[in-house]
Amino acid sequence: MYAQYFLPKNKKGKVPLLMWHGGGLTGVTYESTPDGREGWVNFFIRKGWDIYVSDAVERGGSGFASPDVWPSEPTFLTYQDPFERFRIGDGEGSWNADSAKQKVMPGSQFPVEAYANYMKQSVLRWLSNDSAIMAAYIEYVDKVCPCVLLLLLHSQGGAFGFKVAEQRPTRSRPSSRSSRQRRASSPTHPS
Repeated sequence: MYAQYFLPKNKKGKVPLLMWHGGGLTGVTYESTPDGREGWVNFFIRKGWDIYVSDAVERGGSGFASPDVWPSEPTFLTYQDPFERFRIGDGEGSWNADSAKQKVMPGSQFPVEAYANYMKQSVLRWLSNDSAIMAAYIEYVDKVCPCVLLLLLHSQGGAFGFKVAEQRPTRSRPSSRSSRQRRASSPTHPS
């Protein structure tokens, strides 16, 4: 597991924040938005929190192993999959390579014009490595925490986060506010 950390000079947070990405992504997800605005990393550093951003086993800075270690085939996200599944588009059949023909979900706040940049962040992943990922996250939490773990967990990272929190209840603190509440109280929220 790869992790980078940022320790601000004027610390205000009592424990570090851990940011875990979703499936097919890496920690770069938290560095900036697809349309180039700064992401959660800088937002929380400015607020005085120690930040730890990881790349799960097999992704990004963690690298990946040869087929003798990971015997299954990797999966790749198509442009259509996240567009429709993450409700950027208005359901099945909403994706089209021609952006003028894409059907965007009404009220979507995703910067659709930067969708291709978002997809450039995607990486291959294996569906058979969850036990290795869990073991790495547990070791990571044992080294870094006590921490706020359930604050910024995205998609697949959320499933791992809840399992780790169950296995290490004294090492992690859940966030007490929903993402909607955080967004409402933060005018500079990087959506």
